[in-house]
Amino acid sequence: MRVPVKTRPYYVATGNAEWSDEEFFASGEQAIAEDVLTDMTNICQGRAPKTMRVLEIGCGAGRLTRALANLFGEVHAVDVSGEMILSRPKGAGRPSQRT
Repeated sequence: MRVPVKTRPYYVATGNAEWSDEEFFASGEQAIAEDVLTDMTNICQGRAPKTMRVLEIGCGAGRLTRALANLFGEVHAVDVSGEMILSRPKGAGRPSQRT
């Protein structure tokens, strides 16, 4: 299957090349709700999430990064592929997010 250039970041992250920007980021919100919000006591260890800094390794196009930035005070996101970081949709970043 040939994946169009515009949708490659979505396909790499999820195997789905047909998502809109909104659907792509909504899937990140859902993943964070299922995998992070369910364990906040252990993750935060008594600290308020907005006072914490988070490092996301392997951020790709930022599907989870955006959701993390809505939850934590500061998010630093890195990926070995500069192309993936540059391919993230416009407006994907948040003030608390650094890539």
